[in-house]
Amino acid sequence: MRTVNNMNDRRWFKPVLAGAFAALLLLVIPISYERTTGHTVTMDLAIPNYHDGQIQTLANELADVLEATELRIEPRLPDAGRFALVAKTESTSGRFVKRVSNAFAAAVGERGIDASASIEPVRAEISSNAYAFGRECVLRLKLDTAGRFEDEIEEDIRRQLIASGCCDNPQVSYSDQGEVKILSIENEDGSSACIGGLTIETLDDKFELEFDGDPAGDIHMIKMEELDGLSDAEKAEAIKRILSEQGLDWSSVTVEDGLIDIQAR
Repeated sequence: MRTVNNMNDRRWFKPVLAGAFAALLLLVIPISYERTTGHTVTMDLAIPNYHDGQIQTLANELADVLEATELRIEPRLPDAGRFALVAKTESTSGRFVKRVSNAFAAAVGERGIDASASIEPVRAEISSNAYAFGRECVLRLKLDTAGRFEDEIEEDIRRQLIASGCCDNPQVSYSDQGEVKILSIENEDGSSACIGGLTIETLDDKFELEFDGDPAGDIHMIKMEELDGLSDAEKAEAIKRILSEQGLDWSSVTVEDGLIDIQAR
């Protein structure tokens, strides 16, 4: 009987050598890709009865709430009190930056100042190698969600995913529906390729994410690729089937314009 460890069998060497050769090739072949590295916020202001020093105070306030790394003041019609504040933040969550910027504009508006915010992502080309880009990732996240906005939780997850090197520019969506917490992590192009074998643990206001790890609680997962090409009604039926197969006793599943709502019994 021949075993795979038979050193006289040259076929045993071939996959090992091929694998080593491929790894060497991957290490030296550079690849380039783009990622969102932050956002630029432009806050247009119209300040009635403008006086010197007022715009600098507003600039400092905006820099503080956005944790801006850069901020400049651009005069539009300074004699008429019209300025633009242009701030750069390293936050990669467009949803988070938009909420903070709009909240700032609303707060400034209560002080009699017309304010409107526009947001643009900052993109950068990243050079790496195929080995680093495709390596297996193992990641564990523990987050306390109590008393936090959902977009704050999403931004926290994004930062840790990017810092881990497991995902380049993940799009994170988190929804707390009481006993059911829904978390979606996708690549910027809408695929879930960056998450590998993701498992989710929900325990009260805490949850844990693991890559290629064993689930430590009541875990239910839906791979969004399984819903590709389906209508909203078909997606709802598919989700019901998937969750039933996983043993989740659901009371209702609805999908409207791609948004999923799951109510557990």
